[in-house]
Amino acid sequence: MIIVNGVSVDQREAKHIDDLLVDLKIESATVVIEQNGIILEKEAWPSTLVKDEDRIEVIRLMGGGCQ
Repeated sequence: MIIVNGVSVDQREAKHIDDLLVDLKIESATVVIEQNGIILEKEAWPSTLVKDEDRIEVIRLMGGGCQ
């Protein structure tokens, strides 16, 4: 079991961060990932394993502007 944005997610097999995003249907181009309080470099996602009891925060980037 892992926690993603405060919600328990049942995970039966080890996965890498990029695989987790695919499973959760999250577009990787617009997010930043924090694993157990540490922001991960995007280049590390394919090699970073998500382990039991990890806490993952998916932070969506949004554009803004002035009107």
